[in-house]
Amino acid sequence: MDDAARARAGGGSAIAVIMAASLLSMFDRSTMPPMLEAMADGLGASIGQIGAALTVFSIAYAASQLPWSIASARLGQVRVLRIALAIGVVGAIVTAVAIDPVLLWGGRILAGVALGAIMPAALVYVGDTVAIATRSRTLANLATVSSLGMTAAVVVASVLGSIGAWRWVFIITAVAETTVLVLLLRVPAGARPSNPRPFLASLGRVLTDRWVVLVLVLVAIEGAMLFGVMGYLPTALSSEGAAPLVAGIVTGLYGVAVIVTAQLMKPALHRVPPWALLAVGGGAIIVAFTTVAISTTIVTVLVASGLLGVAWAAGHTQLQHWVTDAVSRDRPVGTAAFSTSLWLGGAGGAAVGAAVAVGGSFPALFAATAALAVVFATVGAMVPA
Repeated sequence: MDDAARARAGGGSAIAVIMAASLLSMFDRSTMPPMLEAMADGLGASIGQIGAALTVFSIAYAASQLPWSIASARLGQVRVLRIALAIGVVGAIVTAVAIDPVLLWGGRILAGVALGAIMPAALVYVGDTVAIATRSRTLANLATVSSLGMTAAVVVASVLGSIGAWRWVFIITAVAETTVLVLLLRVPAGARPSNPRPFLASLGRVLTDRWVVLVLVLVAIEGAMLFGVMGYLPTALSSEGAAPLVAGIVTGLYGVAVIVTAQLMKPALHRVPPWALLAVGGGAIIVAFTTVAISTTIVTVLVASGLLGVAWAAGHTQLQHWVTDAVSRDRPVGTAAFSTSLWLGGAGGAAVGAAVAVGGSFPALFAATAALAVVFATVGAMVPA
């Protein structure tokens, strides 16, 4: 039984469980930024050392994409998700019991490797099982549940981090991932793919398609801005004197904005030109980072977080749709390359942010990111579709 047949047999339950896994993958990756100071104090380390854990997580996430795509071609998406969640549980536990930055990095590397399988597998599953006429709406729902994970992570991490209970965030993560793993064991995995596509041939087709390469470049830039630099908004606000709890919750408006925008956009997804969605997303990023570059206050970070949420809902959903359509023949490898680009960009942005956090030069970081957003918006708006 292939993925499409399993989806029909299981109704919406399989999609629901896979979306729950996606929610947790975004929850896990979003918990650290609001707790950087609390974790640094708890481990007797610098913010730069703890911030480096964000970088190694992103690198591990990106580096695992293509190996996971090989595994999914041989095992199927559901089996890969089960393995990934099991590794994710271990990574969360190691992070929770870390006694120094090295062990923390180890836990984050495990988590990054594990979670690297989840979003690509979810995208492949949606691409394989959902008709193209309704795929945009399903991807909007995927963006919504992922944002719920981000929002919940920011709130939980901000509250527990502010009272020094940051380890409990990762314990909660481990328990939640175990729960979803148990549910996933009830989703029929079906027979293993009988004729997996040769990996190198698939990769070659993906990387020689200039349209796909352009999408990969755009998503790498997006990752640098929204997965890398944005993670330092709470730290920047705290450096201006705001309480870490307030800084985290204010930044959490990002997730709320994604949820609201993604749902409001669903009726218009087939009527608004793709270039317009990319222009809206890029423009929102420009305004957001320009605002916090000028002044980093509770109000400006609140505004910027909301705008960045709009940017993700408008721009990233369109990039996802483009890539699932463009690589239909080689979807496991294509979506893995997409996530690899996103997270390599995120790793680069996180690395720059970690270096800046030591010196506190956040206005310059945000101004440079706004300039990068101009490139993203301009190229995205010029792309024919």
